[in-house]
Amino acid sequence: MTSWLNTVFMQNQTITEFMMNKFEELRKSNRRISLRMVAYKIGITPGRLSELIRGKRPLSEFYFEKISTGLGLNQDERQQLRSYISVTSRRFNSDRVLGVKSGNLMGGWEEYAILNLLRIANGNDDVNWIAERLALTPEQVEKGLENLERMELIRNEERGIEIVHRRLITSYECANQESRNYYKKHLEKASQAMELEMNSSYTGVTLTVNPQQIPVAERMIERFRGRILRLLQQGTQSEVYSLNIQMFPLSVPEHLSKTAAGANLAESPRVELDKV
Repeated sequence: MTSWLNTVFMQNQTITEFMMNKFEELRKSNRRISLRMVAYKIGITPGRLSELIRGKRPLSEFYFEKISTGLGLNQDERQQLRSYISVTSRRFNSDRVLGVKSGNLMGGWEEYAILNLLRIANGNDDVNWIAERLALTPEQVEKGLENLERMELIRNEERGIEIVHRRLITSYECANQESRNYYKKHLEKASQAMELEMNSSYTGVTLTVNPQQIPVAERMIERFRGRILRLLQQGTQSEVYSLNIQMFPLSVPEHLSKTAAGANLAESPRVELDKV
């Protein structure tokens, strides 16, 4: 088929037809090749590859790079596959604001853990490897990578995933239900680590306080946190940890009724959480 006819032919294909045709070309050279083998080769789950081929999931930059490599696409074919990328999935079309407003994307510890594991992975962005290291399912990892790319915290290059920011630190108060749920997930993960007797550190103290000194204590905690981060990042980094500092009231102020106290305790804890 001549070059211009081939271009016209590709432009009239659906994404399903395009990828299945390329897959069949691979099978002509090796009849033992299966979609499952291709999926594992490019580091995604067979189920996710099937969804992409059938058009059940929008093609993103993340999957574009992996599928282009797995199917051995040439330059023209890569350009054609790129044309199928959903507009809503393109690299720089979404809001980068972190915190409460993006709680639907960074709703737990998983995305931060994936992001930080990639920093020490020496270029290994295989979904199954990440899942094994973080005790997640491959599907959870894929969702996390998609969220990180949508938030412009990572981007896919031909050489692999590139982290956009050198360091990401977030810290905010438990101001609403979304942010409270966010911190609850971190506390649940801390509880799981305790049950598994992992190499973790827990310390706490119950004390009487002067509430007027709490703002001073918060500033001291912030400085302490910075020193701990600098210490833990010295030398070779090989694991991902979460550092959490919680300070919350156990007593209910005398001037509050039981009803008001319940609402106050839901709003009042000051929680700081860092991801390095």
